[in-house]
Amino acid sequence: MRAILFACFVACASPTFAQAHDGNWWNKLDSDERMYVLAGFVEGMELGKSFSIWEGIEDGRLTTWSSRAEQSFQNHWKRFMVGTNTGQLRDGLNALYADFRNRNIALPFAMWLVVNQIAGTPEAEVQKLIEAFRRNPK
Repeated sequence: MRAILFACFVACASPTFAQAHDGNWWNKLDSDERMYVLAGFVEGMELGKSFSIWEGIEDGRLTTWSSRAEQSFQNHWKRFMVGTNTGQLRDGLNALYADFRNRNIALPFAMWLVVNQIAGTPEAEVQKLIEAFRRNPK
């Protein structure tokens, strides 16, 4: 775990991270850098969940809204991330960003598209999402 966190820190400190995190940026990364980014992205999801609920803890218990946020995270995690590995995410991003029309889509939105594809969201629905993100990529 420490090695992954250190690698993510080094990757984040590299000049490449000063750029927008989109397909143009992704395509400049080598294979190892892509895996470090994905490991950090997935690990960061847990911290993001915590940030979303910490202010909703009173007397050691989740309040109603923070409990709903926690449940939403768990539902989405089960649907989109359980059984998904970084190799699938990498391959999905590589395929998505291979299309020049998708390269301006920000990485978090691209990840949303990829996990939907992996989870079996109907292709017509994914295509509508792709079109929407092409029009509003950030």
